[in-house]
Amino acid sequence: MGEKDNKKVFIILLDSVYQMVEYAGIIGKKDGAPALLAEMGSRIYNLMAVKAISVTSDLLSMVIYVSKTSKKRFFESGNVDFLIDGHILSDDRDVRDVLFGLYEKHGTSFIEHLNGVFNIVVHDKGRNRVILANDRYGLRSLFYYRNQDYILFSTQMLPLLAEESFNRELNWEAVAEFFAFGAPFGDKTLLKNIFMLPPATTVIYQDSQFMFNNYWRFRYQRVWDKEALFRELNDRFIGAVDRLINDGQDDINIGLLLSGGLDSRAVLGAITRPVKTFTFGSNNCLEMRIARRVARKAHVENEQFILEPKSFLRWGNIGMRLMGGKLLFYHFSNLQIIDRIQNGDVDVLAHGFGLGELLGGQKLDRKLFNIEGMDELVDYAYNQKNLGFSEGMLRRLFLPEYYENVRGKACRSLERELRGIDEDSLPDVYEHLIFQTEVRDVMMIAACMGKAIEEASPLYDNSLMDTVLKIPPEYRYRHKFYLDFFRRTFPALSHVPYLKTGVSLWYPICIQLLCSRWMEYYRDVMRRALNLFKKITGVSIENKSGNPDVAEWIRSKSEIRTYIEQILLDENALCKKFLNESYIREIIERHMSYDRDYNPQIFILLSFELFLRNFVNGIRQTIN
Repeated sequence: MGEKDNKKVFIILLDSVYQMVEYAGIIGKKDGAPALLAEMGSRIYNLMAVKAISVTSDLLSMVIYVSKTSKKRFFESGNVDFLIDGHILSDDRDVRDVLFGLYEKHGTSFIEHLNGVFNIVVHDKGRNRVILANDRYGLRSLFYYRNQDYILFSTQMLPLLAEESFNRELNWEAVAEFFAFGAPFGDKTLLKNIFMLPPATTVIYQDSQFMFNNYWRFRYQRVWDKEALFRELNDRFIGAVDRLINDGQDDINIGLLLSGGLDSRAVLGAITRPVKTFTFGSNNCLEMRIARRVARKAHVENEQFILEPKSFLRWGNIGMRLMGGKLLFYHFSNLQIIDRIQNGDVDVLAHGFGLGELLGGQKLDRKLFNIEGMDELVDYAYNQKNLGFSEGMLRRLFLPEYYENVRGKACRSLERELRGIDEDSLPDVYEHLIFQTEVRDVMMIAACMGKAIEEASPLYDNSLMDTVLKIPPEYRYRHKFYLDFFRRTFPALSHVPYLKTGVSLWYPICIQLLCSRWMEYYRDVMRRALNLFKKITGVSIENKSGNPDVAEWIRSKSEIRTYIEQILLDENALCKKFLNESYIREIIERHMSYDRDYNPQIFILLSFELFLRNFVNGIRQTIN
């Protein structure tokens, strides 16, 4: 490490595009901090070639790993220094000037005036103060462990376990949520004393005291003037793409993940500079065929590649290591595109993750609008979100001495989440929950991708999100508002068929809805027919009506099937301490024989076992 890197100053990492950075640190007074920090740094998993920078002071110790790239810049300051992990958006001024100007004017509340998606650490040497904060929506992972005298924090969970006194006890409420819904709610992780920094949070350390503050409240502000919403959304969407992509440095090469849906197509329509598009899926599936037509219509290059089982397994394991049980193994299947894109001439990868859930109302259905009370909403939400184990299945799965730790907790936790949401209508309450869970999960996957290649989304612009929160769920139901917006804003790309309907976007809404229902029915029939054919003949035929069928991959791809069986049926599997081995075997056998579709349950089991191996590793658990 060079002389400059060894200086005991806090380094500012800033650039007009996202700086790939991993870090771990200690805030407060901790005996043996240098040794602990060294061990924390050694546990950071790095996806690419990096260099390490050590930062040391009385209040703050950090180790930072940054990518080796000529486009990144380092800045030193006088009394106030910053670390930025993510996007800070600014129309005209340099990001450094924005940060120092806002902090000088607003002090600790400066974070309320930042636009973008980020984690930020501020070291104010003049006031002996450290600030740890994130963006409004908490779309970048930041794990922390709090002691009375200090806080350990990191972009990954594993470095926090370097603390020898830490008791790796499972958080049983989070475990119950994980087995029912596929992920713990809110700031919980599967370990009892490790949390994720909640959205819109500032942690201030000063005078040997920690203060946790929530600086912004997520709330829908419905506007019923549809024409005004169309105009505002058009301006904000185009403006967001301009700030994140079009107005960037001229020598930056832009890539775009292009699917057969609307989200990436909308981003493509707003891009005004050269862009190369990428599509992945099964060989010549409908997704790829539509993406090719979209690319031709937009006069851009489209490179297509097939998802591969070996890469799927590799990135699933990497993702589990990065996110510490906050997402399931199969969520990281899309990350294998990095293997192909990194070899191409792309500096920033744009995407439309989350747009469908927010603008398209993908999680809305007619039943939601007829719900009359909170009790009914809890039942509805539980049935909609329970993709994993029902209460009856949990009773069979967990050993008796551990079942009591999870019994009924998932439903009670869901009810508490819903009742704690302050919105004007029950559909808004449910949509709020969807954003906090499923939309945030999707954006976390994008953040994982950003650990290996710079990525950007228009949803990182607060002004666009402010507009999205004004659109009533009645407008967004069945993509009605989204389809109308798309036709008005990107008429040329509207002539290409839409994956969900198979027809051009110019068809009336009623036709779109009928075609959408037909496509859902057709894909389900095809999936069932091909599964029956495989069960009878033993011959597997790939379903090309949509994205790769991961449930079928478990059965037909020998690499994946063998991997799952070796992990879950291993005689030394750690999950056997808590779970019934014979029931795990029954689930796997019934899925493999096409008797039942236990795809979600198998991936929950796989993710839990890998979590235990990575983060618990056989440490004795106490029973609550």
